[in-house]
Amino acid sequence: YINAGKGSPTFTSASSITLTAPDGVISNGVFTPMYTGLVKGSSNPVTVIGQGVSITSVADNGLGDYTLTFSSPLAADTDSFGLIGSAQNQSSSATVSFVKTSTTVIRIYVHDASGTNIDADVFLTIYEI
Repeated sequence: YINAGKGSPTFTSASSITLTAPDGVISNGVFTPMYTGLVKGSSNPVTVIGQGVSITSVADNGLGDYTLTFSSPLAADTDSFGLIGSAQNQSSSATVSFVKTSTTVIRIYVHDASGTNIDADVFLTIYEI
């Protein structure tokens, strides 16, 4: 929501407001996230909690290496969606990287400052491009 300065549109509700937009929602010219979630990589087994496209499976491929499989394609091709992630690692710095295996499968890697894979929770956001 961005206020243009001439009046302030408001939504008032005693409960929740649901906006259904199968073709996507644009906020100030930018697509809103199609999926936002938390990969609990520090727990055993690895779990995922999120909103948006459904996840059918999560695999722990070893230290700091996770595969998420979605129930439906994230976009027409792998160039049509982007991934942003950050790791929660309180003991040292951590870097998150992704491989878009297909439109329904992504692989997540978490590394420490030396490049060694580590288990850590990852906050993930997927955008349509």
